[in-house]
Amino acid sequence: QLKVNNSTIDKAWSLSSFKAGLNEPSRYVSGVERIHLYDAKGIMLMELLETDSINRVVHAIRTYLSHPIEGDENRTTGLFTGTIRIDKTAITVNMTPDQVKNALSSWTVSDKYEKYSVKLAKDGMIIFIQYNEPRTKIEFISIWQAHK
Repeated sequence: QLKVNNSTIDKAWSLSSFKAGLNEPSRYVSGVERIHLYDAKGIMLMELLETDSINRVVHAIRTYLSHPIEGDENRTTGLFTGTIRIDKTAITVNMTPDQVKNALSSWTVSDKYEKYSVKLAKDGMIIFIQYNEPRTKIEFISIWQAHK
């Protein structure tokens, strides 16, 4: 179950359920998907464009925990300062890939990914964690449902 600011996100991941916890974004970026940027909160929502205007659906949520990747113009200007809990484990900016894998040992780890990332899956949920080059800090965490 996904919660944002104590608001439970519905199973469809409707945009309205995310906005109940986040309010309106600072700005939008459109392309293959519509990106909702919450600059001060360090949160990005990625909305599927093929959904109708009434039943708008979020494809993924991303939180930026440290200085984002250079050249990513779709990033937030601010950093996420809240708490991300996965299976009751607080994921912090300084957790190493091994610490994340050990803490989330019930999740399936995909090692077939980039050198500086960890991809985990469980119960239809996928978590992608991007690290900085020395793998000492988490840059961002993306979460999405596997069937989307």
